[in-house]
Amino acid sequence: MTHLKTFWHHLQHISNFGSLLILTMSANIFLSVLGLISGLLAARLLGPVGRGELAAIQTWPNFLAGICMLGVPEALAYFSAREPAQAGRWLTTSILVVLIACLPFVMGGYILMPHLLNAQRTEVIQAAQLYLGLLPIYAGWLPYHVLRGKNDLVAWNILRSIPIISWVIILLLGVGLKLNDPILLSQIYLISLGLLISANFYVIKYRLTGPFQPSPKLIAPMLNYGLPSVLSRIPTTANLRLDQMLMIAWLEPRVLGLYTVAVAWGNTVSPVLGALSETLLPRVAAIHSPVQQARVLAQTIRLGTIISALVALGVALLSPLAVPMLFGSAYLASVPSAILLAFAAGVYALKQLLATGALSLGRPQLVLVAETAGMGITILLLAWLLPRYQLVGAAIASLISYLVVCLVLLGLIKKQSNLTLSELLLPTSADVKLIITKTSAVLRLRSSVP
Repeated sequence: MTHLKTFWHHLQHISNFGSLLILTMSANIFLSVLGLISGLLAARLLGPVGRGELAAIQTWPNFLAGICMLGVPEALAYFSAREPAQAGRWLTTSILVVLIACLPFVMGGYILMPHLLNAQRTEVIQAAQLYLGLLPIYAGWLPYHVLRGKNDLVAWNILRSIPIISWVIILLLGVGLKLNDPILLSQIYLISLGLLISANFYVIKYRLTGPFQPSPKLIAPMLNYGLPSVLSRIPTTANLRLDQMLMIAWLEPRVLGLYTVAVAWGNTVSPVLGALSETLLPRVAAIHSPVQQARVLAQTIRLGTIISALVALGVALLSPLAVPMLFGSAYLASVPSAILLAFAAGVYALKQLLATGALSLGRPQLVLVAETAGMGITILLLAWLLPRYQLVGAAIASLISYLVVCLVLLGLIKKQSNLTLSELLLPTSADVKLIITKTSAVLRLRSSVP
């Protein structure tokens, strides 16, 4: 442990941002591995039908939970970066706002769930209604967004890892005890998320100083920033999940189970570029010079473009071997859509980086415009492709819609920041030199620390 701390301190000395980026990238890789393990366990434990039913239980409550947050997580991270001394007030105010906002969403979701899950059996619909308890639980997980805004990324990475770790543990117990009931597993996970809220407040107690009194004056700026973010979340989630939502309503659980596995494999693209997105907002939002903001943003986007392309290509090439080997031969039909979704995940990761760039500039409206354009494309393509080609059709729709959002975001950020497309997309010799220099320094440091 002492050697690890020494290595970390030396790494911070080389580059504080680079150290946080490496930390977050490592955490993302860890979380991606856990996500892949959880997908593998769920697929093998439940089979295609049970895996589809589990997705049916969780998909709509997860969507509603994201909407009822009213963009508060993004606002909380942004204002904690801009006004770190008031972070405690922003936190308590945001929790109260979300708890009040979630009530109509829970009631509306409960009423609508039988219609949204029309193709599912009654027990699955009832389990999805119970899973709406996730909405108020999300309010208890707001504290870790403050840590991201304050650039306390060590604690932030630890807290955000807890839900997926608990899910993997639950699935491992399910395998050991032969609990292959998706309804029971979803209920155990919901309870665990509620109990683990205490971890957030325990960490905040030692990482954040007051004052903590909620302030009505903070609600207006919070919602002014957050509402465009949450409005953009609707088309964002539609672009990301509408394919699965329509499968839940129209197709048998087995098809949804096959597609869920393809999505799980495609998501292995995200860890590296996700780290760039997650460290970008606090870094850029804390800069008050527009020129310097634009420079940092452009460099990060350029690096993200090449990384996303290389990683997506690698995952796509591995798909024909990896999917049946990891998830089982029952999921062989998932391979074509998994290949397409690997490329789609690379484009999606770049899209998230661009969206975070817009948020870090204080312009969530840009994300709303771009995601709305993508949602229109998604709806049209799914209506045409899903009935005809099912898994492959859904994957093609996702890939094209993500590309559209990326192109719109690039145009809007270009206009907002006065940068050219080449400055945003094409890596420079200085970028390459920076990567080589920092990587060499880290490797020399790693070899010098026993």
